[in-house]
Amino acid sequence: MPSIIGNTSSSVYLIDYNEGCTLQSFTLVNRSGASVTANLAINRGGVDFKIIPRDTVINVYEMYVSDVPRQLQANDRASLAVSGSVDYFFSIIK
Repeated sequence: MPSIIGNTSSSVYLIDYNEGCTLQSFTLVNRSGASVTANLAINRGGVDFKIIPRDTVINVYEMYVSDVPRQLQANDRASLAVSGSVDYFFSIIK
């Protein structure tokens, strides 16, 4: 499975596969001129399970990195909501 790379300044749903996979790692990089808050969760059956603390602050030009693997079931999806411009990189493996 390919990695997911992009930029957002609001909200984005990242993963919605019909089969299970592993979110191996992810990186969020603040590209704004000010601090941003980020919320990242796995949505499973309409319920959000946070995988970073609520309203995590990422300072200017800093990054948030997690190398903790997370198992995703079929039809799970990750939702990322940020308050400013953030580059993201999600490493997905089968």
